[in-house]
Amino acid sequence: MMTLLDEFSAILARSKKDSDSDLSDYHAEIQRFVNNCCVVNHLVLNIKKTEEIILDFGGEDDHRPVVIHNETISQVSSYILVFVLTAH
Repeated sequence: MMTLLDEFSAILARSKKDSDSDLSDYHAEIQRFVNNCCVVNHLVLNIKKTEEIILDFGGEDDHRPVVIHNETISQVSSYILVFVLTAH
């Protein structure tokens, strides 16, 4: 079963691959996700805590920032994954 995050990641990967360095599809998919998935599932995106990391193996330097609800999402160059693993 695909989660919303899995589905979103797959859509973004496809849009980036198919767009040939045109990021308008990428930004449009983000807007669709925010406007459709979040609203349908009664989710509120905390934009102030949202960050974007770009893993670009093609060496492109032109990455315009993502804007959600008129707020620019900050871009980061690294991250730390923190999780809790529980077992019964």
